[in-house]
Amino acid sequence: MNNKGITLVTVVVMIIVIIIIATVSILSGTRLITNSKKLSESEILESVRSAVQRKNAEIEMQGTITPIDENYPGQLSPIITPDSLECTNWYLLNDDNLEELGIKYSEGKFLVNYPKGIVISLADTDYAEKYLIYRFMDEVKAKKESEEIDEYEGTKLVNPSSSSDGRTYYREHEYEAREVFGNGWYRVNPTQIKNHLESVFEGKNLDNYIKNDYLVNYDNYKMEKFTSEFIGE
Repeated sequence: MNNKGITLVTVVVMIIVIIIIATVSILSGTRLITNSKKLSESEILESVRSAVQRKNAEIEMQGTITPIDENYPGQLSPIITPDSLECTNWYLLNDDNLEELGIKYSEGKFLVNYPKGIVISLADTDYAEKYLIYRFMDEVKAKKESEEIDEYEGTKLVNPSSSSDGRTYYREHEYEAREVFGNGWYRVNPTQIKNHLESVFEGKNLDNYIKNDYLVNYDNYKMEKFTSEFIGE
């Protein structure tokens, strides 16, 4: 006589299958939420950056499309660290400043440089270090233009097809072509960065903030924190 009931083995197998499906669903959901959050943060930064660039264009055309003597929104040269690190000629934007720029749904504070179109979120744990890297790039460019130094600071990178000696770095992106860092980029370390900033931030312990290597492009005013995701050749 056939036993048509559910055996204990069948129940155990079903429970295991349910656990596996639930685990996969939870992991997929968590990954989706994380990716959505990153996308949202990226979109917010891009919105603020676009608003900053638009406002800078308006200021530069004062008397044409905006009143003369109109000022940039935000707090000029704010203090951003407990030891009074000052961001000279940068602006700190709060919710009211963001709304003045036409952004109504962006919470948080942002450090911005209007003329250069640079935006740093204070929610970023590396915000002070990133600001200091931009200041470092300014200092190096000024020294090179005044012929105080002959070449930009750092290890010069080269394109893969270049016949010159040097290293190229790559960064892989999911569903995208690899990103290449070659001509125009330099790798700099914390010691090199601090050597150019110690006289600018006299009395400040820069070791508290500058802790990572960076890839920097002085001419295009770009930077990338060097992490294990970079592949060198």
